[in-house]
Amino acid sequence: MENDYWIVDDFGMHSEMRDGTFEIEAHRLAELTSVDDRDILYWPVYIASETRFDIERFLEAYEAALVKHAGRYAAVINPSLLAESTEAARDIWGERPVCG
Repeated sequence: MENDYWIVDDFGMHSEMRDGTFEIEAHRLAELTSVDDRDILYWPVYIASETRFDIERFLEAYEAALVKHAGRYAAVINPSLLAESTEAARDIWGERPVCG
C-alpha cells in the first residue's frame, strides 16, 4: 500500500521526507499511550501532534499497516480501540499549531 506520503511494506511503514525517512517498524504498530486517562494507540496521536504530517494520509496507511502486519505486533487491535485512537488523533490534529 502506498499513498502520497506513506509506504506500507514488509518492514512496517515509512515516509520519505526532505530531512530523512520516518519509519515505524511492524512490531511497534500496536504501542499504547494514555490520553485523558484512557489507553489508545500511540502512533496516531504522535503523528497528529507533528506539523510535518497529514493525519488523514497517515491514518489511511496506518490502518493498512495494521492489517498487513497483524500477528507481527503483540496486541490484537479491536475496532473500538482503533476508533478511539483515530478520534483522539483527529482532535489533536485540529488543535495543533500550524507553522508557516
